[in-house]
This record gives sequence, structure tokens and C-alpha cells, in this order.
Amino acid sequence: MTFSSSRTTLFAATGSMAMASLLLASPEDLVERGNALMQLSRDEMNPKYYKQAADLYSEALEIDPENSDAILGIAWVENSNHNFENGEAWAHKAIEINSELADAYSLLGDSQVEHGEYEEAFDNYQRSLDLRPDLASYSRAAHLVWLTGNRERGMKLMELAISAGAPHAENTAWCQSKLSIMLLHAGELKHALRLGTEAAAHAPKNPLVLANLGIIKRRLGETETALSLFERSHQLQPTHESLSHLYDLYTEQENTDKAQKIYEALVSYHRHHHGPIFGLEHPKDGHGHGSHGHHHAPASAQLAKFWLDRGLYPELALREAKNAFHQYPNIESAHTLALAYHKFGQNKNAARVMEKALHWTPPLPEIYYHAGLIQKGLGDDSEAQRNFERAVELDPQFNRPEIPEQEAHLASSSGTTVAALH
Repeated sequence: MTFSSSRTTLFAATGSMAMASLLLASPEDLVERGNALMQLSRDEMNPKYYKQAADLYSEALEIDPENSDAILGIAWVENSNHNFENGEAWAHKAIEINSELADAYSLLGDSQVEHGEYEEAFDNYQRSLDLRPDLASYSRAAHLVWLTGNRERGMKLMELAISAGAPHAENTAWCQSKLSIMLLHAGELKHALRLGTEAAAHAPKNPLVLANLGIIKRRLGETETALSLFERSHQLQPTHESLSHLYDLYTEQENTDKAQKIYEALVSYHRHHHGPIFGLEHPKDGHGHGSHGHHHAPASAQLAKFWLDRGLYPELALREAKNAFHQYPNIESAHTLALAYHKFGQNKNAARVMEKALHWTPPLPEIYYHAGLIQKGLGDDSEAQRNFERAVELDPQFNRPEIPEQEAHLASSSGTTVAALH
């Protein structure tokens, strides 16, 4: 979200001397300080500023309970913490006071995208665009249009977001980085590299911008450069993107100690963002990873897919994927759950769930590759071939693994049956 604020104002909101000044601050000053902290959290991808920002917004509301910008700020914090129901409630409250708040409609759309409510998100993003066509509204629309199948239009909208610019260079760089990944999925590696490099130059301390450039470099075979970028990203702030790739690269190098540490950092990251998933304090199992306790919601489709892609903990991955899809039935979680069912040989269930993802025709080659594997498992070779061809059509350089003649189903060698996980 792009709010009108100056980063310098955040320093007035920190420190013991500043606390006394808050007693004399106006609601507008408090909101501006909260917005500056939230912008800093975005730049660093660090949630540590959320509570302080929320306190500033709450202080503003104590002075002026009808301050729509302060209400909107709390909605921003709630969405950032993935408390989307609360975020929606606060956004609606802001709209009741001021129906012209573009950012309120953007926040509603963000929540709806997470929940797979794409039609509703289109309506809210369009309202935001109508009220204020800028980087924030263009970039949100770009992602949604791209994700739901209109790849070219989505990329054009992201170019409009970049052209619109923003008060903070990091926000423009974020859009460049997002566009670079869109281009990567289309197999346009040179263009992706150029944009990703520009983004990293403009935001050299943004963890996700660095990680995205690392993903492009790894795709190009520049492994050492990619490793360096992922390490820099991780040192700034852990993200799923940097940690998952670091795990793979250290595993490829047979550096088991570093791979284990990165794995533990990945688990810690998801436990922090999604609640306690399992305890790392337990003794390590035969794979060198911590043993697992009971799952606690909310779940992470990213973590489930990490396990599935690497053949780790299939039973736990299926449970995690089911919970993630139940909470956020979006394209990503549908894809992950379909893959989990397929790994257990439950291809009818897999096809049923995958249909929910394919309904939106996302321009993601991997989804069609996995859809092909599911159809092959069902004995529909012609439909499988169509999906494989679609993957290559989307990205002519898509490097899929060899398609096995007959996949070994994890369920047959697992001590836990699928039924036991329901």
C-alpha cells in the first residue's frame, strides 16, 4: 500500500522522548508516523514495526474516533498480519466514514485474493483504480489480471504501475521485481534479468527483490551468484523464497550442516508467520530434520509444497495442504493440495481440487505440468499431454522432470493412510 508519508517522520515515533510528544500530537501526525513505520516494514519485509504502528493508529482514534485514515491504518496492520477478517471489518468501517478511500478498497481486494474470491477482488481493485490510478492500484490489478490468465494485460498493467512511480523508490523496485518474475514464468529470461537487476539496484536491501533476482540467476545457471543473492536476502530478513532456494543449493553441494540450519530457519519462519507447526526442540529424525508434533492453524501452502517437492513428510504435507486450502481456497493452495493428493495416488481427489486452480487459467507452467501428471495417473493420456503442452506453451524453456511411466505412490510405503488424516 502506498500512503502519503515521509520516512523521516517515523523517528519522531520512536524513543522515550518521542513518547511524551505523542501526548501533544494531532491524529494526522500519529497516522503519518504509523504509515511511515508500515512503509519501513514493507521495505524491510519485517513485521516488528506492526505493533508500534497499530499503537499509533489507536492513539489517533482515541483523539478522533472517526478518523478514517487511522481506521484504515489498523486495517493495513491486520492484513499485514494475515488477520484478514479483522482487516476487512476495519476497511469496511473506514469506507462507512469515507467512501472515497482508494486504499480501503485495495485492502478488501487483498483479502479476497488470499481467499480465492477473485471476482470480488476485481470489483474492489477496479473501484480503487477509479478513485486513484497510481502504483498501488495498478500493481494490485496487474497481479490479479495476470494470475487469472490474462498474462499480457497483467504485465502491461504492471508496466503502468512502474511508470506511475511512488514516493518511495522501494515500491517501484518491488513492481519491477514482480514483473521480472512474470517474465520468468513466460520464459523471457533476458528481459526478466534486466528488470530484476534494475530492481535490486534501486532496492538493494529489500529481501524479496534480492531473492527474486536470485531465482532468475539460478534459472540462468549462475549458481554462485544466485547463492550469494539468497544469502544476502536471508541476512536482511528471512523469506520463504530465499530459504527454500538456499536449502536446495546447499543440498546440491552436499553441505548437510548448512542445509539443516536453513531448514530449521525455514520452519521457524513459517512457525512465526503461521503459528507453531511443529517443535524443533524434539530429537532429530533419520533425515536430520526435527521431528514433528501436532499441526496448529493457520497453515502454510508454501511449506506444504516445500515438503512435497522434496519428498519430505508426505503425511504432514497433506495435512498442511488441506488446512491451508480450507483457510485460503486460492489458486496456490488448490495447486498444493492437488499435488499432495496425487503424491498419495488419490488422483480423483487431486483432479477435483486442481480443477479449482485451472478454472482461472493461471499462467504458471508448473500447475499444468502437475495437472498432466494427475491426468496421467487417471489413465487419460491425451488430457495429460494437453496439459504438458500447455506448460511448454506458456514457457518454451520450461524444464520439466522426466514423466515417469508409473509413479510410485507414497501412500503404499507410508505408515499413515490418507483416511487417517481426515
